[in-house]
Amino acid sequence: MLSPGPFEADVCVVGYGPVGATLAHLIADCGLSVLVLEREADIYLLPRAVHFDDEVMRVFQTLGLAERILPHTHVSPGMHFVDANRRLILDWSRPREVGPLGWNVSYRFHQPDLERILRDAARGKPGIDVRLRAEVFALDQDQDGVDIRYEDLTCGALHKVRARFVVGCDGARSLVRRLIGSSLDDLGFHERWLVVDALLKREVPLLGDYSVQFCDPLRAATYVRGIGNRRRWEIALRADEDPALMTQPAEVWRLLQRFISPDDAELERAACYTFHSAIAEKWRDGRLLIAGDSAHQTPPFLGQGLCAGIRDVANLAWKLAHVVRGQARPELLDSYQSERSPHVREYIELAVKLGGLINTSAAEAAVPGGLSRLEPARMQSIKPRRWY
Repeated sequence: MLSPGPFEADVCVVGYGPVGATLAHLIADCGLSVLVLEREADIYLLPRAVHFDDEVMRVFQTLGLAERILPHTHVSPGMHFVDANRRLILDWSRPREVGPLGWNVSYRFHQPDLERILRDAARGKPGIDVRLRAEVFALDQDQDGVDIRYEDLTCGALHKVRARFVVGCDGARSLVRRLIGSSLDDLGFHERWLVVDALLKREVPLLGDYSVQFCDPLRAATYVRGIGNRRRWEIALRADEDPALMTQPAEVWRLLQRFISPDDAELERAACYTFHSAIAEKWRDGRLLIAGDSAHQTPPFLGQGLCAGIRDVANLAWKLAHVVRGQARPELLDSYQSERSPHVREYIELAVKLGGLINTSAAEAAVPGGLSRLEPARMQSIKPRRWY
């Protein structure tokens, strides 16, 4: 057993998004205590992640939350790739029936709904202590544990707590990753896209249930059917376009006019993002670890960003429990990165390839290296090795 000490928790999780919340549940279900520190006061109410798969639903099932989450999802039929004239290049349909894991292989969801379910279930759950408006600014580890210093943003008070391990689920700009001293392995994809979320006022049958990748050389775009009346468009920006201008309603509607009009929908938000592809070179330093966007970032074309983070913590939680309980040596934690990093790299590299293919013409897609290289059989078996 590890040396005793004045520990507030066995594990401190920095960040309370879906990945951090799932990790907190998994750790508590292993019988450990977990302290969650989150700088924000509440859930971010606008959409972000919109897809998860059957493996992720299995994780939620282990937490006893799948039946609560299911009513807030929509089963996705898959994705179509079309050219500038909307001619079908590739049909990447997904099975509608329940798969071998006991769930459908593709779900659409609204992230604030998922976060609310995860947080509601954590309230009063033995072993979970959540502190909001708590901004971590320092981590000092020794052979027995980690001292975590944070500021209570409600009053400016400074606090120090102690845990056996710290896991950073604190996003792409992760403080925990920086304190680990990990650089990022750049996989070469950096593109600016406009992300538009809209709420339909009426049915627009032409939009359909499939996600659609518009492989238009003049303006690549992605359409995503969300839950209920929620719809998303991701639209490639040119190098000379001003992001501030492109998020103005007049410009947004100009770009959306080939799909919908203001009579069809109202805008919920429009924001410009730079999609990145990167993997942290170091996921662990002693008692400090990272997971989710802190460890890797992917373009959204496969819908695997959230999925990868949930797989991370499903791999990590039981290993932390074994080490804390003295059932395994700390070196077991090295297998976390060696197992997860190759898996997530395969997803990111494939998402990067898809991003390049979306920004091409139908003629280019027909030549070697184009969309024709991603034959339907390959697309049906797109999921690499499982995390378990």
